[in-house]
Amino acid sequence: MSTTYADTAPADPAGLSLNLPARLLDQEFGRGRVMRFEDVDFPTTLTHDPTRRFLRESGLPEDSPVFDLDMDVPLQTLAEYYTDEPSAQLRLPDRPERLIRLGHLVDGNGVVVDGTTGAVLTWHELETTLRPLATDISTLAFMLWLVHCEVGGRDLTAFMNKGGRTTKVPVRDHLPTGANPDLGPYAGGHDRSEPARHRHRRYT
Repeated sequence: MSTTYADTAPADPAGLSLNLPARLLDQEFGRGRVMRFEDVDFPTTLTHDPTRRFLRESGLPEDSPVFDLDMDVPLQTLAEYYTDEPSAQLRLPDRPERLIRLGHLVDGNGVVVDGTTGAVLTWHELETTLRPLATDISTLAFMLWLVHCEVGGRDLTAFMNKGGRTTKVPVRDHLPTGANPDLGPYAGGHDRSEPARHRHRRYT
């Protein structure tokens, strides 16, 4: 296991909670399974520069045991995503155009990023509620990385050894106050032997 994780502890001076190594996701998920975006893929309401930069430079895994990325680009706002929704009874949150959909969790709830603040939330369609999921895009990526490592059989409850001391880093330590996502079972029932096949992939 690479010790490069030690660099993720400090806050990112460029405006995110974590300063993740540039190729952390590539090393864990495989280069061909991490999608990076271009500026043309972002809605105009995604104005949070640190989020835009992270999606361009680091990207997100296209699928993981707990999260599936929306692969069609450009990314859609929540308002755009439900444009063709046949049910007129669905009530969207206030200002749905500011919420950019990234994908969905294993429980089926959508994952969105606030285009202004960079906060990552879950959108519960049946309950028509938003709930906090991750402080920002860097903590979402770190959470997906941790879960994927755990599914791979690596014990990461105490894996960061720095200065001779071991620091425990359970997944939920990196979720914002009030976040309680249903991450589902980490193992079993998730066949990831083949990458998802979608149009419009864009990798670097």
